[in-house]
Amino acid sequence: MRRALLVAAVLGTLAATGGVCAFLAYRELSPPTNRRPDPWAEAIATARRAERTKGILPALRTRDEAIALFDRLALTGPPTARSHAKLLAGLLQVRNAGSQGDPRQALALGVAELQHAVRLDRSNDDAAYDLELLLSRSVQAGRPIGSPRPEAKKEVGKAGAAPPGTGY
Repeated sequence: MRRALLVAAVLGTLAATGGVCAFLAYRELSPPTNRRPDPWAEAIATARRAERTKGILPALRTRDEAIALFDRLALTGPPTARSHAKLLAGLLQVRNAGSQGDPRQALALGVAELQHAVRLDRSNDDAAYDLELLLSRSVQAGRPIGSPRPEAKKEVGKAGAAPPGTGY
């Protein structure tokens, strides 16, 4: 009789412990219902999803979505976090440039994002390095970012031949 009570007590304790463990595991593994999603986690997950996307156009759209999320994060918070968000948005812009026919506009947007990141936090060495690398590589390639495109030479005519207000 005593042995049966001891076995019943041990089994009851094990069942209760198993029930508590199952409840805790269910609560931790189930999707959150009342918690607000972390905007940083959402932006990073979107950027990672873009890198796993097979098609070029869907990847561009997903990267644009991640850029918008990072730009939204750069509006509030401490300057270091805002700078980091701009850095990631700039890198995604540069990544988008590699998939486009004329990458100059996306590269210019990437440079603008990186410059904003450096202005927000001067100690953001990653942003400064990436900006310097991007600008120096564009100069080495003979296509500096942000410089005007070379225009076709205009014919030199007589004085006053051009419409008024177009220069000397």
